[in-house]
Amino acid sequence: MQLQLCREIFPGANLVVCRVTASIETMRRRVERRELGVLWQEIAARVAHLSDLLDRAHLEDFSVTNEERPVTEAALEVLTGVGWLAG
Repeated sequence: MQLQLCREIFPGANLVVCRVTASIETMRRRVERRELGVLWQEIAARVAHLSDLLDRAHLEDFSVTNEERPVTEAALEVLTGVGWLAG
């Protein structure tokens, strides 16, 4: 339902949404490495909650897992999923 609302906001656009996922532990580690400010602990603590919200909202057409693999590999899967590259 929310995905359809997003499509209605951009009429005429060929909108494809891909969610890039990883385990909660991996996402927390990434937040800890990326966030240098005083809020990194708060942000890392919210990872599971925000992931759950996205699970329930189902705002994606498809998802790609990017646990521990090269970013180029995940990006190629996204580009193939949206139809920009042949599979």
